[in-house]
Amino acid sequence: MKLDFSKELSRRLIEYYGRMPSAAVVSRDFNLRAKDVSAISQETARRWMRSLSLPEIERLQVLVEWLSLDMSFLTNRSSPLEEDAHKGNDRRGKAVTLDPLETLLLKSFRETDARGKHCLITLAKALHERPSLSI
Repeated sequence: MKLDFSKELSRRLIEYYGRMPSAAVVSRDFNLRAKDVSAISQETARRWMRSLSLPEIERLQVLVEWLSLDMSFLTNRSSPLEEDAHKGNDRRGKAVTLDPLETLLLKSFRETDARGKHCLITLAKALHERPSLSI
């Protein structure tokens, strides 16, 4: 998943800047946009760009809003939890299976603290309310 994130981040940074910016530029511009999120260092930006680490959910939200990251990179790899084929029932009692992205989101939601849960809900609402683009 780190590699997929890094590729998507690089693609969007090149689209935004017209070329691959330095980690110093990315950290500076990220920090200008991160209102309620702690600032990142140049090293953090470098680690994201080189697929050495992933951002926390609050920081990911800033990147999504700033660069319009395509979050489909989250579903490109399966995890053991995704492979468990979590099943439940919808309101009509019909069996449903969560897709990998839903499973990852649910896992992240369950494992985070109250602030993280608030951020995930805010991000989901913002993405839901955003008008879809038609091509």
